[in-house]
Amino acid sequence: MGLSSWFAKGATAHGLYTPGDGVPYSGIYRVTHHNRHAPEHDVTCVSGKAFPLCNECGAGVRFRLLHAVRLIDKHELFSPSAAARSPRPAQAWWASAASNGDTEVL
Repeated sequence: MGLSSWFAKGATAHGLYTPGDGVPYSGIYRVTHHNRHAPEHDVTCVSGKAFPLCNECGAGVRFRLLHAVRLIDKHELFSPSAAARSPRPAQAWWASAASNGDTEVL
């Protein structure tokens, strides 16, 4: 990910996000609460949604991206359109013997 795409996604100066900010990347975020009423912890956030308020400290919570990930339904190897494009792998040489119930493959 280049710097231009990082800033285009709305990264803040310190990489911290506040409630109401859009989640720029799906991934694991470290959460820090105002007045440390709870220890830091990690959560999964999905891009396209907004970071939520904390039930206890409200807008006093901050989120920092630790590890961006691609959702499986957005990954080219798992999307339905990719399955339609890719040819089926050739059947293994031993598959017919196994499907016939043979216990030994020579």
